[in-house]
Amino acid sequence: MRMAKGLQKGIPGWIVVILCLMMGGFAGKMMQMFSFSAPLFRDLLSFGLDSGHVDVIAFSFRVSFSMDFNLGTFLGGVIGVWLAR
Repeated sequence: MRMAKGLQKGIPGWIVVILCLMMGGFAGKMMQMFSFSAPLFRDLLSFGLDSGHVDVIAFSFRVSFSMDFNLGTFLGGVIGVWLAR
């Protein structure tokens, strides 16, 4: 039986790692909703950036970014690195 060769030549590996981190973080947040898995998937690190309220001529906007690191994010990163190599 042949082993899978990993990614195609056209897809950069770092994109796969970032996508797996995002999907792992989302899965970890979903697993926090259940009482039996919540202790395993608690947030280990949480940070965020917020620009506040910005007015530019006729437009008003707000930019914010936050990231939570949990067991799902770690597992997603490991799987992403494994797929990218």
